[in-house]
Amino acid sequence: LGPADAIGAIRAEPVEDPDDPACVLPTPSQAHVVEYHVAFNTSYSVPVLYLLPSTLDGAPLTTLAELETLLGSNVYLDGVPIVTQEEHPITGLPCFVVHPCHTGTLMASICADGPDPAFSYLHAWLSLVG
Repeated sequence: LGPADAIGAIRAEPVEDPDDPACVLPTPSQAHVVEYHVAFNTSYSVPVLYLLPSTLDGAPLTTLAELETLLGSNVYLDGVPIVTQEEHPITGLPCFVVHPCHTGTLMASICADGPDPAFSYLHAWLSLVG
């Protein structure tokens, strides 16, 4: 192959094999956008992750079953949902939230020996919920 052939090969159309999920591009109804917000929960004294998922055309996902199609089993911990629906504290819009009930305990055990508590807490929390 010469240089012109190599450039032509790079510009070749992608191969779509309907039997190979890695080769099939999602349709707009299958693709999603997720907007993430972080707010402080005064009841639990921890940061909380809010998720506002929607389809590409802007239709919001409104049920836990729809969210499961996007996140899979990550919405559960030991069979119990860790993601619930509630009103966004600032916008008032319905959204999904990673429930903060065990965040304080988990974070205390994760960050107990960190050299910079604020830095370690933020990174550990993002790793925990993200």
